[in-house]
Amino acid sequence: MSSEKLSELTEKQQENKKEDKKAFKKFAWILLLAFMVGILVGVASAFLGDIMENESVKDAFVNIMQSVAIYGGYIYTTVLLIASIVLYKKSRKEYIAWDEEDEEVLEGMETKISYVIWFSNLIMFGSYFFFATGVWAADLAEIKGALVQDATGFWVSLGAVFLHMVYALIVSCIIQQKAVNLTKEINPEKKGSIYDTKFQDKWLANCDEAERFAVYKCSFKTFKVMQLTGMVLWVICLIGQMIFGTGVFATIVVTVFMIIQISVYSVQGIYFAKHPSEVMK
Repeated sequence: MSSEKLSELTEKQQENKKEDKKAFKKFAWILLLAFMVGILVGVASAFLGDIMENESVKDAFVNIMQSVAIYGGYIYTTVLLIASIVLYKKSRKEYIAWDEEDEEVLEGMETKISYVIWFSNLIMFGSYFFFATGVWAADLAEIKGALVQDATGFWVSLGAVFLHMVYALIVSCIIQQKAVNLTKEINPEKKGSIYDTKFQDKWLANCDEAERFAVYKCSFKTFKVMQLTGMVLWVICLIGQMIFGTGVFATIVVTVFMIIQISVYSVQGIYFAKHPSEVMK
């Protein structure tokens, strides 16, 4: 190695040390804060665990969760449905009156449609939450005898939760279909049906460079947020496992999720490093 190259390497190593030292101070404070928060959460969880040992409190909690799962689900879905309908109708009216020249009107329509698609996804994933919560609350209530004496209450509750999920999934699909089709009317070059299993690939293939760049930036932002979210969920599941007896399954699921996420990202990065021509396809 030449002396010039060695000098450059030494200079870069010194620069790396300074950069790491500067960043580590902030990182150390974050670790300290996380440790203190962890202690507070642990103490609070232990206190909450003692409260939940009280049968009357436990029964009241089950009843509340059951009501949230049944009534909350229908309210949640209906509110988002109404908001989606209002935004969709406004977008369609604006599109009919649009002169195809005013860019501000176009941006306004696309923004409203983006909200509609977002709300449709919130409805879909919310249905999973309310269904899981309803099944858990109904099952726990049956075990603890918190429902009416016969089995009628249990099956009525379960049926209501199931019907909400069907209602939410149908509503979600219809809303998303309407929003995507309106987008295709505004942008005739767009292709794909939401019922096609390869819809996302086909849609991306018809996006221009700016749209693709926006998708990539959103995806990377999502990746970073989900990394943090995964760690927070892992801690929550671990606390639940130790204090509330929820079992190890939830912790394993979150861990597997994080492993899959980072593995897909890493494997895709390695693939693109080997095949750089594929990046822009």
